[in-house]
Amino acid sequence: MKVLYLCHTINSRHGGRTHAREFYAALNSVEDVASVDSFYELEQELPTSQSSEKRLTLTSWLPSAMHTFLRMTVMHRRRTEDVSRRLAAQSYDLLIVRHESTRIDFAELKRRHPTVKIAIEFNAILSDEYFENKIVRAIPRWLEFSQFRHVDKVFPVSSVLKQSLLDAGVDTDKIVVNPNGVDVRRFDSALLSRRAVLRQRYGIPEDSFVIGYLGGMEAFRRLPELIESYSLLANGDGKNKFFLFVVGDGQHSSVVKKELSRRCPQDSYLQLGWQDHQDVPQILATFDLAVMPYTLDYCSPLKLFEYMAMGLPTIGPNTPSVRELFSDEEQLWLVPQDVAGPEYLAKLMRRLADDSAYRSSVAKKGCHWVKENYTWHANAVRVVSAFQ
Repeated sequence: MKVLYLCHTINSRHGGRTHAREFYAALNSVEDVASVDSFYELEQELPTSQSSEKRLTLTSWLPSAMHTFLRMTVMHRRRTEDVSRRLAAQSYDLLIVRHESTRIDFAELKRRHPTVKIAIEFNAILSDEYFENKIVRAIPRWLEFSQFRHVDKVFPVSSVLKQSLLDAGVDTDKIVVNPNGVDVRRFDSALLSRRAVLRQRYGIPEDSFVIGYLGGMEAFRRLPELIESYSLLANGDGKNKFFLFVVGDGQHSSVVKKELSRRCPQDSYLQLGWQDHQDVPQILATFDLAVMPYTLDYCSPLKLFEYMAMGLPTIGPNTPSVRELFSDEEQLWLVPQDVAGPEYLAKLMRRLADDSAYRSSVAKKGCHWVKENYTWHANAVRVVSAFQ
């Protein structure tokens, strides 16, 4: 089977780059794949700013919201033509497309290339994330889901996304739930033995109990709430014990910085911006407890898999998409999304800090579970196997 992988964010700075590159590398290791090519040449240098499809259009002068609206509602004819020419030139059997905001005419591609199978990786409802106003997002949302009717398979990362597809009229036989994964060759608990040395690298007190977050800083991740919970520890009777290490970038990174300085003692935390994914395992090895307590219902949080593969005790969000993969107090600890105040998370973090045996027991089970079920190789195999 010859595969062409189309993902614009394979050269971005955000988490889409990680997903795309890990998945692309895993495709190369699937037994039934004779060859796999990326539609975009993989750039080794990181972009200096967030990637944008604006560069591909003549509408970059428009306000950002308007540009996004047009990008999600107007068919990108040039992109469709480029993909069609590539399919014709190389005689591919399977086109895999990561769901992104630029619209491709899949119906036209199927008409021109009826023997080529088309698969979509569906990680997020982009119209919901880009547009807060329900009226404004109505048309982009309808168009976003309607395009899935013209492809052979859709691979949502969660059952919540699957239900959204079913509600939009996508045939159930086309849908295969395929959660995110992790490269277990890089995310290995053996790195934890270097914790003391790695903490020195980042200037973290060696004897602190380090609570760590690594990921995006968008509003839906609700990091100010995490900081408020942590502040109860940092300003409490055990304030010299705890240290918060926050790593990542996103539209609310300045909000996170402001909340940290407002709520927490200066020597009780460290915030770093965007880091190369090659350095992420070493950063995670400095953590005693990894946290990602809040997200959207349909997300399959990439960092949870990486946290757990590292053998870290992990606090995650109690959402349907996480519950279908993991059990509370079995592989990790789950935080209620809308009913628990800051005291709930603070109490849980303190409890885990005080009970190393309990932390270790759950972390080991979580590590084993992820490595057995949620690798990028397994993710790629599920996609390829659906066409055999």
